[in-house]
Order: sequence, then structure tokens, then C-alpha cells
Amino acid sequence: MGARAIVLIGLRRSGKSTVGRALAAALQMPFTDLDTEVERLEGRSIADILVQEGEPAFRKKESEALAQVVTGAACVLATGGGTPLAEPNRRRLTAFGTVVYLRVSATALVARLADDPDPDSRPVLRGSDGIDEVRLLLAERDPSYVGFADVVVDGHGDPDEVVGRCRVALDAV
Repeated sequence: MGARAIVLIGLRRSGKSTVGRALAAALQMPFTDLDTEVERLEGRSIADILVQEGEPAFRKKESEALAQVVTGAACVLATGGGTPLAEPNRRRLTAFGTVVYLRVSATALVARLADDPDPDSRPVLRGSDGIDEVRLLLAERDPSYVGFADVVVDGHGDPDEVVGRCRVALDAV
């Protein structure tokens, strides 16, 4: 059997894409961002899909893109925050590779959202600063992410530090 993929999960702005690119480079593996694949296949942004068709349609398109990605070569895959919530996606992800949850606090996520260079690329968080919504999402998803992941990695700090923690955790699996 060849190399297994590495699947990064976590909330939006947890570092999946940034860490994923750096981890892929360090491991000399291809990198795939599932959000980018959805946009490529649809020919429009995720924000446009969500506005024009709603979240259920987006999730269906995301699952279809994932089904294509997992038939390809092993890679470092950055998923969308909601990707691992659907059972068919969970089965595909675990069959495809080792699942790594980049765990980040609500406070850090809100700070990263505030620094987002492309804030219009995703739906706006409700509330004055988004902290309540991020806390709610984290409370809802963290137990699921922890239970699903093969390894949980502290996603705080410099991307190179997080890559180092990922490599140590992956070596232990």
C-alpha cells in the first residue's frame, strides 16, 4: 500500500489551508484544498454558491468534490469546517488518510477571522464580534472532531510550529 493521505479538519480559520500547504511541502506531498476544488468544479466562489443555492446545496457539492478527491493520489487535504459532519464524508476521509484535527480556541479563531484578508469569501458571522457564534460552533463541533480524528494537534502559534506538532503526532500514529 502506498502513502496514506493526511486529512486536516477544524473550524474555519483554524489553519487547515496554511498548515496544509506547509505540511505538504515538508513531506513532499501534493496539497489539495477542498474549498478550492469545489470552486474549481463549480466555476464560482463558495460565497456565491451559499448565497445563490444555500448551505444544503453547498454541502452536496462539497461531498461530490470530496468523492473525486479521494479517488486520486495521496495528498495533504484541507477540508471545509463542515466536511466531516456528514457520515458519508467521514467514511471517505477515514478510508483516504489519517485525520488530524487542528484544535484552536474560540478567542484565537475570532482573532484570525478579524485578520482574514478575504472576509467576503465566507458568510459573515452574526453578532458584534462573532465570538458567540464561534464559541457555539466550537462547542457543537469540537466533540465530533475529537472523536473522529486520529490525532488532535494544538493549532495555536506560527504555522511552522503547528507543522512540527503535526509531524510529531503523525510519526506516533
